[in-house]
Amino acid sequence: MRKEKNKKIFLIGFALFIVLSMTLSIFAVILDNPQDNLKYGKQKFTITNTGYSTKINGKAMEFTSYPSELEYLNISSDIKQLLGNAQAITFLFDPNSSKEDLVYLDSARFDLQNKYPKPVLYGITQSSLTYNIPELSCSNTTTYNPIIFFNISSSLSITNNNNCIIINSKLRELIAVENRLLYQAYGIMS
Repeated sequence: MRKEKNKKIFLIGFALFIVLSMTLSIFAVILDNPQDNLKYGKQKFTITNTGYSTKINGKAMEFTSYPSELEYLNISSDIKQLLGNAQAITFLFDPNSSKEDLVYLDSARFDLQNKYPKPVLYGITQSSLTYNIPELSCSNTTTYNPIIFFNISSSLSITNNNNCIIINSKLRELIAVENRLLYQAYGIMS
């Protein structure tokens, strides 16, 4: 009888030890989770349900990608200089792209319009019943208003062709490139 009572006390004590250990572990993770507050250079980020949030010039901004995730997207020094000296940028795209690509293109262009520190204009490569936007081409570009042509392509690249920045990408990569351009514009990424 005494043996069984000691065994019961031991099992209860052991169970309480396990519960207490798990509870303390959960609190430790909640209180000291380095993933909740990230830092890239001097910029602090917070993880959100939709990506990453940071304050830029006192304004909270959301991004889908963290800067280190975008370091593979190389922007040449001539493109950086062109965008830095621009007074505005024009976002050019093909309105006859696939519906899936157009969803990402529209998301990227609206995000640029709301977040880019300079005016953002739009152009389409050919007339469209869906988009009431001027028809343009890379021949319409200037150093003060470079065109960023989002060309749907399975191979990813960012090139400069006489002040027309051609971004070859598709689907989710379009948003990654758009995030990279914004980080570049605000000096978060060099």
